[in-house]
Amino acid sequence: MPTQQSLLQLYASLPRELKDALFSEEVSENIFKVCEKTDTLDKVSVISSIVSKVLTGTLKLEDFEIELKIEANLDSKTAREIASEINLFIFSPLKESLVLLSSKEYIPSPYNTDKLPEKTEPIETMEEKIEPVNETEDLKDIPSFGRNYEETKGPDTYREPIE
Repeated sequence: MPTQQSLLQLYASLPRELKDALFSEEVSENIFKVCEKTDTLDKVSVISSIVSKVLTGTLKLEDFEIELKIEANLDSKTAREIASEINLFIFSPLKESLVLLSSKEYIPSPYNTDKLPEKTEPIETMEEKIEPVNETEDLKDIPSFGRNYEETKGPDTYREPIE
């Protein structure tokens, strides 16, 4: 399970276009419409999570359909239809950023183990390379906050009326 710090670092390293897409209302609406069209509304949260994995680079785009079958427990036809629609409406406009993200480092595929590189670094070495994250700086970039992080400091002036 990734730590909060590693998730913040991952988020900070994403291209701006992908950061915006992660919190985009349009992306959420597109996922909902696709689930509605394919009669999979009961799996919308799982499908959203899988889309987020692709947008953050923790899942390869070519493994998206397989992940839908396994994680969302979908049949091949439905998974193919959902993957096709999401590729068209979500991933295609972000293609350039997704290609850039996948070229940064090798993302191992859990499904194509025969294509693993000959030499991989041990996890301990990879964790040693993680640089400290300045949480204040990273939170400023999160679009869902809507304001500068510094503006939110100070006492909470909001009070609920007591009846």
